[in-house]
Amino acid sequence: MISLNNIRPTVVTDLEVARERWNALNSVNVASSPFTDFELTLALAQSFGWQLTPVFWGEHLGACFLVRSRAWATDIVVPPFAPYSCIALSESIPEAERPAFLERIFDDVEGLPYSRVISLDPRLCFSESRPDTYACAPKQTFSIPTSPLEKAISAFSESTRRQFNRSKEDLIFQTNNLSVSNLCEMVAAGYEHHGRRAPLSREKMEAMAAAVSGFTLARQLGVFDVRTNELQAGIVLLLNNTTAWYWLAGSERGPAMTVLLAHTIHFLHEQNVGHFDLMGANTDGISEFKRRFGGILIQYRHWQRLNWSNRFVSVLGQFKRLVRSL
Repeated sequence: MISLNNIRPTVVTDLEVARERWNALNSVNVASSPFTDFELTLALAQSFGWQLTPVFWGEHLGACFLVRSRAWATDIVVPPFAPYSCIALSESIPEAERPAFLERIFDDVEGLPYSRVISLDPRLCFSESRPDTYACAPKQTFSIPTSPLEKAISAFSESTRRQFNRSKEDLIFQTNNLSVSNLCEMVAAGYEHHGRRAPLSREKMEAMAAAVSGFTLARQLGVFDVRTNELQAGIVLLLNNTTAWYWLAGSERGPAMTVLLAHTIHFLHEQNVGHFDLMGANTDGISEFKRRFGGILIQYRHWQRLNWSNRFVSVLGQFKRLVRSL
């Protein structure tokens, strides 16, 4: 048994020391993913102009918090383009003790904001972990088991299967041949189509996508018009040896993304990656689109604690979104 009594949080300000210490802990993390990768988290922080603050509780628990500062408030956030907070919990902790260890990430840490959002990877959603001062927002995503193309298509809804079969000859699937600029244009257009503003400007999004595309954990996939060779749909995947995540994706209007997702499931199967996470099913129209690919619904949790100024900003933001939707 590992005692929690003498464990105090330590904020590591030296980036090189933090990187070395984090990489050692993440190598034995029970919930390792691209979103616990130090370089990816740093790239996201830099893209948004936020501060990366690594915190460690002994050698068994750590969090790389992203701190956003605005004129009226400072808070810990989960960045767009990441479903979960960057948290590492050592597999050396016995399963029965993991909930108690994990609860420490909700503690106040000197020098860090009171207001914060923490999103937990499904593998960290222990039933006992329920911080009293936080409100829980249940979230969900679809996870698709990878398989050969024909088997993948057989799991689609009937309308999605028809759409693939009608369009498959018009589009050619390629890997690592995307124009990041074209993809980001499609991503921004997708936000506009759903009545939302992209979280980054085109220039910043392109810089982020270009940086992340160079990581070993990233893969570029796309489908192109067979006549013009123009990109019709593209994805930058993030993956480890078990799972791929639908990280940055955009398409022209029409069937291109359906065709691309079918080929992606087959591609990942050939790479011996067993699961394809569609990264969220929490917006009605988007959720319905993702449901049609036959995935398994996975639950995770989004915890939020706000001070008075952040509560005001949160309510104001909700009101603005409501007005835009009218």
